[in-house]
Amino acid sequence: MDADAAKGDIMSAHMQASLYESGIAAQPDGVVDQHYCYPGSLVLLPAGKLMAVFTAQCKAGPSRAVGIYSADGGRTWSPPVTLFGGPELCDSSIDPGEAYGDPNLVIVNDRRVMLFCVSLRHVQGALDLSRTRFWRRISEDGGETFGPVEELPRHRRYYVGTVHAGMRLRNGALVMGYSWDMRAENRDPADGEGAMDLVCGVLISRDEGLTWQPGGDLHARVSRGAQALKHATNGLDEPAVVELANGDLFMLARTCDSKLWQSFSHDAGQTWEPATPSALVSHNCPATLLRLAGDDAVLVIYNNHPQQRVRLSASVSTDRCRTWPDPRLLAPLDDPDQPEVSYPAACQLPDGTIVAVFGRIERSKPDAMFVIGCVRFSRTYLGT
Repeated sequence: MDADAAKGDIMSAHMQASLYESGIAAQPDGVVDQHYCYPGSLVLLPAGKLMAVFTAQCKAGPSRAVGIYSADGGRTWSPPVTLFGGPELCDSSIDPGEAYGDPNLVIVNDRRVMLFCVSLRHVQGALDLSRTRFWRRISEDGGETFGPVEELPRHRRYYVGTVHAGMRLRNGALVMGYSWDMRAENRDPADGEGAMDLVCGVLISRDEGLTWQPGGDLHARVSRGAQALKHATNGLDEPAVVELANGDLFMLARTCDSKLWQSFSHDAGQTWEPATPSALVSHNCPATLLRLAGDDAVLVIYNNHPQQRVRLSASVSTDRCRTWPDPRLLAPLDDPDQPEVSYPAACQLPDGTIVAVFGRIERSKPDAMFVIGCVRFSRTYLGT
């Protein structure tokens, strides 16, 4: 190796060791779309592009599920494309009054990528919380284009919380996290999120994503403290799930407590240990989990605050999610306690760089507009 090549390798290693970059991945126009929020998945597609999916809340009319692509590792992003909802998909989606959200992606193989979403009915400007519908689109070209919208059966009336990318387990099955509402199931729908009582688990496919069956249910009577926000959900919601090196599944769930609650499954999601509070401080916010390449380390990104959706932070566990070192702040670095940053999704590039997207309020924009923020960082940035 010549001196110039060696110098280049040293510089590259130094940049990777100290990497932290932040920016905006998507910003609504404020005319058609008022907010971009609630990212559901960020995945590395088979051909090497990144794809992120999230919710577009419209100025007039129900919300849509949209997606963006990056061909340069999250430095720049394409304009958003509509994936569910909107006039161009009304014929496929059947009901133009449906509001679409909670999109998520599942990479099946090097050609097939599946996109899922739930929808709610709009009734006189309000959301009907008595039921949701469950939708899918399939790509056979690695996520470049997606086929028609199709409705999938569901075993509960109200699916929600499909806000994390699905994954393939080492036993070959595909899984994705979800929640369902006991109030809606008992035909006594809640009048808002704060009145829901949610159960979580995973949906499992053993036929390459064509059909999905529920695994075991996980519920907990989480004490609703005085600090709980009015819209904080009861039970366990929006689960983040990761497969550990020993084949166990680990779950973190959003709660009305001041902690994320956790559970382990030793049989690929068929049953779960009783849920308990984790060591991770958070209130009414979903986390994201990512198994890092090269060892048994697991990354968590979460809101490290007992009451608000602020202080988006990251930590890496090296003991199969039993303990978590002190977290490192990811966003916003200039003022950790404002504005809101929430719903993280993350993936790792082949060079080890971690990319995360999340919803972020921009107070400088009209009506405190939500945008999709993005950070790129190295594991070394987290001190591990």
